Amino acid sequence: MYLKKIVMEIKPTYVTFEQAKLIRKKGFNLKTTWAYQSSNPKNKYSYKVNHEILLRDKKDVFCPEQWELVEYLRINHGIWIEILLTEDSPYNNFYFRIMEIGKYFTLSHDGIYRNTPQEAYSAAFDYILKELI
Repeated sequence: MYLKKIVMEIKPTYVTFEQAKLIRKKGFNLKTTWAYQSSNPKNKYSYKVNHEILLRDKKDVFCPEQWELVEYLRINHGIWIEILLTEDSPYNNFYFRIMEIGKYFTLSHDGIYRNTPQEAYSAAFDYILKELI
């Protein structure tokens, strides 16, 4: 019996342009590989940053991957994001729970289900950046 080889490609998931602007205002200053160009009217595309030179425009913002923002929030703000999958549904229903490190209570859970873990992380980022820090 032969096992079918499964090829899985894991692609990076970046924060949105709006989230990148918010985290810049909140003090995120880590140099990332990618950045959003403010001159791009749709802000859908990012460009690879050459760290030998500064960002081309002062309105350009670094574009971290979601895991980088998760770690930044954990280390710098003591905020833990947990993505959970509902057990009572046959569908992929993901939701977030936000906790403060060292405390055993939930700071937030919006009760809205998302289709992917990445969408749940993005919703958690929006809540944290607009409501908590």
